Formats: sequence, C-alpha cells, structure tokens
Amino acid sequence: MPSLLFVCTGNTCRSPMAETILRDLLHREDGVGNWTVGSAGTWAREGQPASASARWAMSVRGLDLTRHRSRRVSGEMLRAHDLALVMEEGHQQALRAEFPDLAGRVHLLSEIVGERYNIGDPNGDPPEVYVALAEELADLLRRGLPRLREMLG
Repeated sequence: MPSLLFVCTGNTCRSPMAETILRDLLHREDGVGNWTVGSAGTWAREGQPASASARWAMSVRGLDLTRHRSRRVSGEMLRAHDLALVMEEGHQQALRAEFPDLAGRVHLLSEIVGERYNIGDPNGDPPEVYVALAEELADLLRRGLPRLREMLG
C-alpha cells in the first residue's frame, strides 16, 4: 500500500489540509482511498489542533479537520512512508540534512506538477487566505495525482 507524508512547519494548517484533501480525492477516485496518508511538522508541538482558519477552510470544502492533532516529523515517521512531500525548500533542506539516508524520499509538493516553488504559510492571515490555500493544494493534488501514482507505483 502506498504511503505518503505531508510536511510543513507546525502541522496545524498546510500539511493537515493537504492530507485531508488527498484522502478525499483518493476516496472520490478509487472509492476506498487505499493509501496511507499522514502529516507532520518540522517544528510541530505535539498534540495541537489544526488552526481555526484551517478547520474553517476545510469545512467550506465539506471536509473535517477537527480530529487532527499535530506531530513532529521523525526519522521513524519518514521511514514508515514511501514519500514525503514538503511545502517549502527549507523543509526539504532540513529533512535531507537531518536524515541523509532518507533524502531521496523528500520532495517539494509543487514538484509533482513539474514546478518548483514554496507553498506559503498562511499563519496569521485572514481566513480567506486559507480558502485560497485549500484550492491551491486541491489543484496541485488533482493535477499531480498521476505523478504521485507513478512515484509510489
């Protein structure tokens, strides 16, 4: 079973939003969503809920983030997943430096659509920015799903 880990900084908005959107996309496409999908943060404080704005932005899409609790990324976590998709180059550099034996598993999320750019952190921005972020993540994951299937095949 393919396994994928999304990584951002605090694991309270970008990565849990991407995790939830991908689970929903897989469920809609496959009817079951037979992948293991998780999220974590490079500087996450364990056990924090998703931000209120992230929860709201996902509810606008009919998705639920209320049960999410943040986790800090670890080597064990990276080893348990086939692929880690990070939001920013800094996340990629940090994980590759800290876990050089797992460097080949760590990629920017934007790379799945053949581009290379950071997904901005909306922390502190108005709720509308979170809605736009959710749309950006959904678009990337929709367009990048064939590439993800290939990478995890």
